Amino acid sequence: LRPGWFESLKYFVSLHPHSEHHDDIPLPRDAPRATVDGEVLVSQTQLPKHPEVQVGNYKKGAEGDQAAGDGATAQREPNKHPVVKFGEHLELYCGRLDSSLVAYIWGRKASMTSEAVTLIGRSLAPL
Repeated sequence: LRPGWFESLKYFVSLHPHSEHHDDIPLPRDAPRATVDGEVLVSQTQLPKHPEVQVGNYKKGAEGDQAAGDGATAQREPNKHPVVKFGEHLELYCGRLDSSLVAYIWGRKASMTSEAVTLIGRSLAPL
């Protein structure tokens, strides 16, 4: 997701308890907006920040990068992928213990006139 100059980009996490096999867990049709006890837990939206520690490098001008130009040598530059920290205390009350908890990462791109929420990825934690 790349926001335009007039858009903001924030991320949030939703946690969903499930007992199905991981291959049978369906993707959500819509992004959850609020926590519903026993069903879903939703974090607050957070802005992406540059990491405190740089990990990994990439070669600028390698593998057909057109920005390098003719005769330019490949340079190593820091990887500039932003990170999001979710440091809030979250609680989900359930009537039963499910076998896994699925975390979905969502990106919310908004402007003055519109909003788009995109599913970025998911991860499964067995309980």
